[in-house]
Amino acid sequence: MTTSARVVKTKRVSAGNSISFLPVAAAPAVPAPAPAAAPMAAPLPPPANAPIAAPPAAPPPINPASRLPLPFSVLPAELVATVYVLPFTVTTRSRR
Repeated sequence: MTTSARVVKTKRVSAGNSISFLPVAAAPAVPAPAPAAAPMAAPLPPPANAPIAAPPAAPPPINPASRLPLPFSVLPAELVATVYVLPFTVTTRSRR
């Protein structure tokens, strides 16, 4: 009886794909990317002189409700002043 064995170098990876060490044709080289375009020139040159002073800042926003007066029936007592002038003077006028 004759028995023959053939040995092939193979390797299995965890995903189940087999890798063979037999000679194969190499993949073609990837061509180099096209050269980048030159940057665009500025449309206007920078100003010759810097501005002398910055413009003034905008005023802070106001709350228009705080500028309106309240009706007298709603005013709190500390905002209402009562003034007494002494001595009292009584002037009588009659029509003739």
